[in-house]
Amino acid sequence: MTALRKSKHRDDTYASAAATALAAASTAFESSDLPAVQLESKRCADFCTAQLEEGNWSSPYWQECNLLALGFRLASTVLPTAGAAAAAEADDTHELLGRGAIALFNLGLTMLSGHDASNLAWLPDLLQWAERAINAVHPPHRALPTADAAWLIPTSPPAWCTPTIRHPIPSTSEALPCARFFTEHLQPGQPLLMHGHLAAEEWGGLEYFQSLRALHQEHGNRLVPITIGAPLVGYGGTRHWPLRKLIEEHLLPSNATHAAPEAAAQGASDHEQLCDVAYCAQHHLLHQCEALQSLLAVPPFTLGRELSPPNLWLGTRGTVTSLHSDPSDNLLCQLAGFKYVRLYALDQTDRLYARVMRGKNTNAFGTSPVRVEAPDLDAYPEFGDASYTEAILGPGDMLFIPKSVWHYVRSLTTSCSVNLWY
Repeated sequence: MTALRKSKHRDDTYASAAATALAAASTAFESSDLPAVQLESKRCADFCTAQLEEGNWSSPYWQECNLLALGFRLASTVLPTAGAAAAAEADDTHELLGRGAIALFNLGLTMLSGHDASNLAWLPDLLQWAERAINAVHPPHRALPTADAAWLIPTSPPAWCTPTIRHPIPSTSEALPCARFFTEHLQPGQPLLMHGHLAAEEWGGLEYFQSLRALHQEHGNRLVPITIGAPLVGYGGTRHWPLRKLIEEHLLPSNATHAAPEAAAQGASDHEQLCDVAYCAQHHLLHQCEALQSLLAVPPFTLGRELSPPNLWLGTRGTVTSLHSDPSDNLLCQLAGFKYVRLYALDQTDRLYARVMRGKNTNAFGTSPVRVEAPDLDAYPEFGDASYTEAILGPGDMLFIPKSVWHYVRSLTTSCSVNLWY
């Protein structure tokens, strides 16, 4: 706190306010004034967020300050719900608990990758405490399918709603030398769809994620963030549940829709009504469940660059990642199920009606409000003239998406992917 308060950077105002709020949260925690802990820790976290929105965190003290604020807030939420009455507590209390636990996990992971971890020994116990409380209010289903077929993620795209590819992304099925990848794709920023690389590298995830049964049995109690609905249609916000709740209530029903008749597709727009759409998106499940890391390998096409922690994407058919751009090169690896992908080059930006988020931040990114497969051309007339390339990703495929290239993704089936930013 002292180091942050003494910061000599242009963020002095936020730094001093954040440090003051964190000190007040600490004092309140020592005196068991839990409402004050909640208030002051939220104030501290809000100042940290405000600084990140307006620029970058100028020193590692910002990470430490935000981590401690989240820790105080989570601890003050856990304490009243840790007893036998936990199962009777209101769902919104446990949602607040889950949200705080995941935020703490994500920031802690960032700090563990580049800082001394000796002062984070308290973190795993606090997260497990939160998981136990949330599992208590979300008991497992008693009646689950016994047939293996119900747990299997589809191994072919649905013929009745898979788009026809008219503008294919460049692709290869050959083993590609890294030097050629660098000169022909990474350096000039040219996308490439690579078939067969994951199988050639013997990724165990291709077999493991064919069925949801092992994931449910071995890691079902882990807390995960779940986006409900599609971003631009039927969005229901984010919930924080045990992973098994996502599998039992959403992924298994999604599997069952694979053979649905064409009449039920209702035009097969980017938001299908055949199941309740739910998505565990951009989550570090591989770090929550370390055993899963052995199922993957770092692709040689990262060329030794520093990697962000890999993200897992696990969801129903009809999940959508809206059209957006990222500040890093990306390898999207498909482990199970099928996805439809569209890419728009940088020279199409003016036709996408996009806006930049966190423009003063090194992690700035762009978003578009257009529903890609069902655009409102009265509101966005130039979008109809935007050119694009497209592909169907299946198990074993790896797509290179260069930084800043606009991309949109829709799941055609229950799907599992991993991506690496570098």
